Amino acid sequence: MNTAPAFGPFTMQTLAANLANLGDKDRAFASDLLKAWDQCQSKGWEYSPGRAKWAAILADRATKPKAAAPETAEIGSMKGIDALFNAAGKKLQRPAIVLTAKDLDFALRLTVAGKGSKAPGSINVTTNGSFEQREWLGRISGGVFQPGFKAADKAEPVANLLKAFAADPAGVAAAHGKLTGACCFCNRSLKDSTSVALGYGPVCAENFGLPHSAQAAKAA
Repeated sequence: MNTAPAFGPFTMQTLAANLANLGDKDRAFASDLLKAWDQCQSKGWEYSPGRAKWAAILADRATKPKAAAPETAEIGSMKGIDALFNAAGKKLQRPAIVLTAKDLDFALRLTVAGKGSKAPGSINVTTNGSFEQREWLGRISGGVFQPGFKAADKAEPVANLLKAFAADPAGVAAAHGKLTGACCFCNRSLKDSTSVALGYGPVCAENFGLPHSAQAAKAA
């Protein structure tokens, strides 16, 4: 069981000296705690237990070594993926692409980051599922996959699938349909052999600007 760091005689000094190591929100909070400490010291007031607790936590956080960022991976040309999202963006408010592979025990969900996001226009990569269940795995920006810190152990297989999809969107979509029996765009069950072979149904084919025919299925 983890125990909270204890407030000691050098906690505030440590916090002040390592303030720059904290993230923006933590740094702002720590600055407020330091101001309150200085005020209490000058006026002879007692520093509240709640503030002392958080000062100790932030001082501990500021002095811990930072984990190395997961290595980025070149995905390759984004032309095919961008074309899919550009076509779907004209008809759908929030288009998504779902991918899976035999060596992954979870499916990926790709969406375009909106204007109000941290990296507008980049492609967010998460696990598939309900909004509450999705795990953020990283983002694709400028043809480079940038894994999230918490997804470092999944970065390599995820990057491999993204590389394959960038190189052959139709082929990976078809593999997804055959493997799961579900559409790689709307994730609904595919009803006919043509759709299973292609990895998507006729409605999504129209939305994403893709062919949906027996001839296309044969090629896939």
